Amino acid sequence: MSREQLELTQEVIQPTEPAAMSWRKKAGIMAASVAAAVGVGVSANTIAEENPGSIGEAIEVIGDIGIAPTPDVSSAGTETLIAVNDTLRDIGPYALLSGGVMLGSLALARRKNEKLDATFSYADRMESISKTRASRLLPPIIIASVAVASGLGDAAGEGANRPLSVIQEAVGVDDDSPVIVQHDKVIPFNHSSVVNDSLGLIEDELNVTVTPFQLALGSMYSPDKDSNPSSAPIVAIPGEYLESTFNVTLEDAGAGCDNLSVIIGDQLDVDSGESIVVEGKEARVAGTIDVLPGLDRVAVIGSLEQMNECIFEGDSNFGAIIGGDGNIADLEASLDELGIDYHVSSFGELNANYAEFWDRSVKPPMMQLILLAFGAGAAGVMYIRNSEILRQNKQIATLVAQGVQKTDLIQAENLRSLQAGLRAALYAGPMAVVLTGVVNSSQFGLEMSADVKSIGAGFATYGVVSAIGSRGAKRTIRNLDAAAELRAGA
Repeated sequence: MSREQLELTQEVIQPTEPAAMSWRKKAGIMAASVAAAVGVGVSANTIAEENPGSIGEAIEVIGDIGIAPTPDVSSAGTETLIAVNDTLRDIGPYALLSGGVMLGSLALARRKNEKLDATFSYADRMESISKTRASRLLPPIIIASVAVASGLGDAAGEGANRPLSVIQEAVGVDDDSPVIVQHDKVIPFNHSSVVNDSLGLIEDELNVTVTPFQLALGSMYSPDKDSNPSSAPIVAIPGEYLESTFNVTLEDAGAGCDNLSVIIGDQLDVDSGESIVVEGKEARVAGTIDVLPGLDRVAVIGSLEQMNECIFEGDSNFGAIIGGDGNIADLEASLDELGIDYHVSSFGELNANYAEFWDRSVKPPMMQLILLAFGAGAAGVMYIRNSEILRQNKQIATLVAQGVQKTDLIQAENLRSLQAGLRAALYAGPMAVVLTGVVNSSQFGLEMSADVKSIGAGFATYGVVSAIGSRGAKRTIRNLDAAAELRAGA
């Protein structure tokens, strides 16, 4: 495209605004629609309450009618969804960086390339066609929504493993430290039973230090709080470690466990000395700790002595940490020689098992939501952008008649899409922070972050959405009959 054609472009491309409905009329229609929906709902509810034996029951029966497909569960499908989620988050920052570098390189090169400079200018003119609020809001909304949804699985897994870190910190062990559990598929806070007699035998025969611990998922609440968690990961280790690590005093629980002491997560906002209820038993808060253990959970940490007496009431523990210099393979062999059928794991393995559990629980449904947003976003971008191009057919036909190549217009549309995506990523950042804050405030225990990996995942998703969505606009340009369009507008 020559400089003369570019100057003509600046005169020709003047976006034409469609006749817009006034905001008062829009507000009136919306208010009437909402009022009608609320009226129907209230009327139906009133009828159901006044006629519980007839119309009310009929309405409830009708409301329960539906179809529940129950196909075979596909393990491959689950793994694929997890892999796509992880891949999005892995490649996201590179996609964001690559887009920025590409645009920056083209912007520098335009100074020495007249055709590229014209393409940039025409891309700006193409962007000026995008005057609708939908075309400006949709890209950052897609990016921010995907950013939040893609990060929930990792946030859930990382949070759920934090109570294990409390044990490691207190006892002074690392991820490679050997841990005895019931079997090799044990998942933290699920069932595992290692009887005390076996632990005593291991300690005596192998001359190692054995530190038993409990992990269980239970309940806790504060009677003085309106908002309480739905569950609590309960951790118990020997009291000496808790008192030295967290500088608390754990008093004797008493004969009837009337003086049970625990440490809890500080997110519940309960002060030391106040009372809570753990597994139906009243407990005094000896201290609080900054640990967020995942989806709607507040951690409870107590001494093994008190918790086994007052809460677990059994002769077994979840597992035990094995001290000394022995490695896992040697310990496994030693247990076989003793006839003890337990698995020697490690904190690293337990962490990995729990992370996988949350990956399979959270990432597949979240990825399905992302795919739904992907499809809706692609359809939305295609409709919006094609509509905007169609409104400018006469102006585009004029440019083609003046000698501007359609391939130049299509390249300008590609450049415009890249610019719009990067600009949307900037706007999506603050939006993702707000949405992440909303998610974190919706449940106890969540600590998601709106990081570059999340924004990059959203940008990568929108890049594909934009590529699919802009096909309609490019097809419209490619198939435009400039002569017919100009004759029709004459």
